[in-house]
Amino acid sequence: MFPHDPALAADLAKTGVSTLEELGLVKPAATAPAPSPALADPPAPPALPRPATEEMIDALICAAAEAMEVAPQAVRPALRAAFERGCKLGITMEEAERATRPRTGFSPRRGAAR
Repeated sequence: MFPHDPALAADLAKTGVSTLEELGLVKPAATAPAPSPALADPPAPPALPRPATEEMIDALICAAAEAMEVAPQAVRPALRAAFERGCKLGITMEEAERATRPRTGFSPRRGAAR
């Protein structure tokens, strides 16, 4: 069968749970050698531990203070009040960040105090 119809021979070998290579009818395909360890990608470095929540909040306070050009102690009470209100309203940090982006073409509402 193989010399006359190799594709049919391969199908018949599969139905018999074999291959043409296992039956010795064709040479096994050459496999690429495994890359040497020197050429392989180095393993990723281990993930750094997450900083303590207090340290991350201090970073937020310092960022706000720097943006306002004031000391962190001056910003902390205002941010605490904002965070407390945001928590009560269920606002995420992502929502707060999006909502506080600078507005383009913004004009005050009619009747707003000036």
